[in-house]
Amino acid sequence: MLRPHEDTFTALDHSGYRLMGLTFAAGRGFHETDTMLTVIPRELRNSFMLLPNMDERNTRDRSFLVHDLDTCTTEPFFYPLLPLCAGWFDRLAPGRVYDYFVPVCGCLFLLVLWMTGYRRGGAWGGLLALALFFGTPLPAWCFRGFYPEAVGAGLIGVAALLWAEASCYTGQPVVLGLLLGLALSFHPVFVAIALPLLALVVLTSTRPVHRVGAIAGFALGTVPLLVMTQWVCAPYGRITLDNLAMNFRASASHRIATLFALAGGLSLLAMVFLPCRRILDRGQRLPSAWKVSGGVVAGAWAVGPLVYALTRWAPHQQVYGGLCELGSALQWPFGLIVAGGAVAVIVGGCGRARALLWLTVFTAPIFLYLKGAEQMGLWSQRRLLPLVMLLMVTLLPTVARLPMEWLSRPGGWRRPVWMVAMALVALAGAANMARWPAPYWTRVEQGAQRWVSRIQSELKGQLTVFDYYRHSLPFAVDNRARVLGMNPSLLQLPAIMAWLGQCATTQAVTIATPYEPVALEEGLTMVPRAYHRIRLDDVRTKANLPADFSNHEIILTLLSAERVGPATPGLRQHKIMDGGLLGLRGPWGRRDINLETVEGARLPAMWTRQGSGVVGPVPPVGKAVELTLLAGSSRKGPQTLLLYLPWRGAESAGLPLIISEQGKQVRLRIPREDSSFARATGVYRFFADDPYDPAKAGVRGFDDDLGALVHSITMEVVD
Repeated sequence: MLRPHEDTFTALDHSGYRLMGLTFAAGRGFHETDTMLTVIPRELRNSFMLLPNMDERNTRDRSFLVHDLDTCTTEPFFYPLLPLCAGWFDRLAPGRVYDYFVPVCGCLFLLVLWMTGYRRGGAWGGLLALALFFGTPLPAWCFRGFYPEAVGAGLIGVAALLWAEASCYTGQPVVLGLLLGLALSFHPVFVAIALPLLALVVLTSTRPVHRVGAIAGFALGTVPLLVMTQWVCAPYGRITLDNLAMNFRASASHRIATLFALAGGLSLLAMVFLPCRRILDRGQRLPSAWKVSGGVVAGAWAVGPLVYALTRWAPHQQVYGGLCELGSALQWPFGLIVAGGAVAVIVGGCGRARALLWLTVFTAPIFLYLKGAEQMGLWSQRRLLPLVMLLMVTLLPTVARLPMEWLSRPGGWRRPVWMVAMALVALAGAANMARWPAPYWTRVEQGAQRWVSRIQSELKGQLTVFDYYRHSLPFAVDNRARVLGMNPSLLQLPAIMAWLGQCATTQAVTIATPYEPVALEEGLTMVPRAYHRIRLDDVRTKANLPADFSNHEIILTLLSAERVGPATPGLRQHKIMDGGLLGLRGPWGRRDINLETVEGARLPAMWTRQGSGVVGPVPPVGKAVELTLLAGSSRKGPQTLLLYLPWRGAESAGLPLIISEQGKQVRLRIPREDSSFARATGVYRFFADDPYDPAKAGVRGFDDDLGALVHSITMEVVD
């Protein structure tokens, strides 16, 4: 467990949390002006934002929110309690232990779970605790990552265990309330489960001072949340009735969490102001048949929301998807433990164990919906943590004590049967780990931070632009480096290159790209200066299980962008259509169709459309540019492309290029006649003589003005 992930390039929430804390340690404050945004022309700032339209919470680095593009002021994108705790842990413990905070919290939960099992059932209980913990991949995955839900679920689990044990000491209700409040401070979604559990704590407290203590502890635990919301950041808006109402109307996830929180809050109020304790005491004196009937009613009440969410609620497909994901995490051997334990709790468990089971079922729709709405593999599985943690602590106390009661009865054959049962539980708990070890052993993106530090030292504080947005995040987040990431969804590439060309006259400019580097942009030549091939471990999975070992490769080429003039010698452009946007001018078509050459190779390619452009060298007067095009028409019969030259007016005729059906090279030598065109680079544009509309052939999803499928374009100046 103490082998944490090092999520750096994933560009998802957990990566944003992690990088945020690292920047706090490096000196970034809660509220700063984004210094890099301020030096960009106002009209270009949208092109470097995650959400270019600026109609939602927006960020440039996935860790800090940008309020608006005029002031460029920022605040943490998420509640920063987890990054701050990890940073404090790093300072208190020796060595570089920032990434170990969440795994240590996970191990503390495991220790409490094991101690509870051993206290209740000896060796059997300890083994059962380990089987419950390692039976699903969720603890192994998320307790090694950087998820606030992991810490919050652990706090909820410890509080539930302490309450289920019913240990009577004066400070316990205060501690339980504090744990529940802190869970809420780590992530507000836990309000839907913390309030009902707090209500149970208040209901079962025997003295008024204990009830007041539980509520006071909860209030104390929520102080970090209130302080952060008031003075640091408000990811979900300020705590006002208007904002709560707006979130309720606009978001299904807010609606469902609010409804369950209200249920818990109203229950809590009822237990504080009504004589619930006396009612509970009288209920304990009722005949067994009445108690059973009350349990059935409570069970039906708990199951009701889940049944409704799976059948009648509008997003029931998302809830069903989350339920399938939970089944994927359990798998059948471990599922037998869960099912058998649930039956044991219902039939022979104490009232507190049954209450926890009903609470788990009652709150399940929230987390099943959140998981079903986020089909994003490893990252989204954190949503199931509260359910899995509650299942563990609900089943453990009851099932751990069963063998002790059973073995106390006469019969020499009981101990061998008990040993067999222990072996079966051990096998069931280890089955998922044995079949799919990847999530338990892989350290995701191990070594990524070392690569970031190495590349940062090579950038030397230069103005650097990444043409793949996600790769820029770990470099841009500290608000000290002069790093930008271009967002292709609203890319003003000509204006950006014009601005970079101006910058290149007074300072060094670097382009970082994962694609095959281009040699030219308008007014700029790209000179390769460094190449990095980074191989990072990963886990490949569509659901929780099955899961396989995997890795992904990050390629970064650092290019020095330098100004070019009419006399710059040896200008050459070589553009591979591998998804990179540098060197291209729109419109271009889809880039997910391969070009099949006459030799049978399948190469990445992109469709031309009417007016598709590529930046190339403009030869001096008296010389020529030689163009080589590897393309195919990918339809029945050849296609004629018309090439329009940058030094000729739009009214001039295009040069014809005959493109065969299969991928072949087409070469054309284009001499430069006398002209007033003075730039050394320009945009060559393609038009199809007979544009192709795939919809006419029944193929949907394409533009209606396609020309040819192009793999590469090469242009160089020749005599």
